[in-house]
Amino acid sequence: MSVKQKRIALARLSKYYGYNRGDIALALDVKLITVYKWFSAGQISKKGAVKAEIATNGEIKAIEFRPDVPDFKVS
Repeated sequence: MSVKQKRIALARLSKYYGYNRGDIALALDVKLITVYKWFSAGQISKKGAVKAEIATNGEIKAIEFRPDVPDFKVS
């Protein structure tokens, strides 16, 4: 998966939450700085990817953020 594809997934997540990173942080139950780091790096954590899929009711799949997610479980 290319960096561009990961950035597109992050852009979709941002759009889903009205481009409000604070809302993303609340919905995914992470700190705002964590969300800023994801966007700065262009990549979300595995746990964040799974949480994003759950929070968007599957509209954005975890695998769109991270191809290594299929075997990862949120604990």
